[in-house]
Amino acid sequence: MDSIEDIRKRKMEQYAQESVATGAAQEQQLAQAQSEIDSLAKKILSPEAFGRIANIRTVKPDFALQVEMFLVQMHQSGQIKAPVDENTLVSILDRLTTKKETKITRR
Repeated sequence: MDSIEDIRKRKMEQYAQESVATGAAQEQQLAQAQSEIDSLAKKILSPEAFGRIANIRTVKPDFALQVEMFLVQMHQSGQIKAPVDENTLVSILDRLTTKKETKITRR
């Protein structure tokens, strides 16, 4: 008979293998979704605007993904027309960035 410790070790190994498999599947789905958004953004943006997004992606990848998703949604709903030039992108970026204002009060 197997001891409780042997059974516990086998179960833990099984859970670890399952979690690795699901993690890899999730990463693959995320990469596929990001490549789809990237290809749509290339169609929507002018080369200069896409270069600006690429620069943003190196510094803030989450924000760049948010901007690309926002642009794709606006294009699909008909709010903006392709190609989006750099000036339009800058105005959209200004709307999406939250500017933190520090207020100092002296007593």
